[in-house]
Amino acid sequence: MAQRITLPDIMLGIGEQTGIVNRNDFYPLSFVAPFSKFIGALRGERITNFTCHPHCTLCTYLVIDDEGKAVPMSRFMVVVGLVTAMDRLAEKTGRARFKTFAKIRAWNALRKFYHEERAPKGLSFTKYLQTLQGMLDKKVGRGPNAKTFRTIMIGGMHFMDAYNYDLTRIRRCVIHFAAPDDKLYSFCSYNAGPGYRSRVERAHCKAAISGK
Repeated sequence: MAQRITLPDIMLGIGEQTGIVNRNDFYPLSFVAPFSKFIGALRGERITNFTCHPHCTLCTYLVIDDEGKAVPMSRFMVVVGLVTAMDRLAEKTGRARFKTFAKIRAWNALRKFYHEERAPKGLSFTKYLQTLQGMLDKKVGRGPNAKTFRTIMIGGMHFMDAYNYDLTRIRRCVIHFAAPDDKLYSFCSYNAGPGYRSRVERAHCKAAISGK
C-alpha cells in the first residue's frame, strides 16, 4: 500500500515540486472531445475522439515563452467556457453548408475566452492560434521555421489492478490489446481483474510452440 499512488497524488505532487501548476490546472483527457468533434466537422470526417472515463487520465498543457517560463493554458483561457462553446460549434458545423464561416465563428469563440494579459510574454491571440494549429499539425509546429510557442503536456494515466477494478471504467477504455484470435481486450481488463493476458499467452504461446 505504501507504493500505491493515485492521479490526485500525482497532480498535487507535481504542483509541490514545480510551483508552476496546481490542481485547478488539470482536467480529464476526455475534456478535449469537443475539439476533436469540431476538427472532424470541419474536415468532414471522423477522427479519434478520446472519451475515456474521467478517472482514467488527467492532463494540462504548459506554454513556454522565449525566456523559458512555463504558464499553464488554464491560466489565460477560460477552459470550461471554451470547451462548452466548441461542443456547440461542432454540432452546428456538422450541419453547416459553408465550413469557412464555421471556422470564423470558432476563432471568435476562442478570442472570447482568451485573456492576453495573463498569457506568456509575446503570446498574442494570433500566435496562440498558430500554436494550437502547430499542436494539431506537425508541419506547422515543428522544424526551424516554426512560428509557434513551445508547449509541454503533463499527463497521467491510472491503470487499474485487482484492488481497484471498476467495470464502469472498463466500458469506456480507449486503449486495447488485439489478440491473435482477433479479439480485443481493454488495457486494464487484459492486465488486471479477470487476467485475460495470462489466458491469451497460455493459449497462443502453446500453439506457437507446437506449430499450430
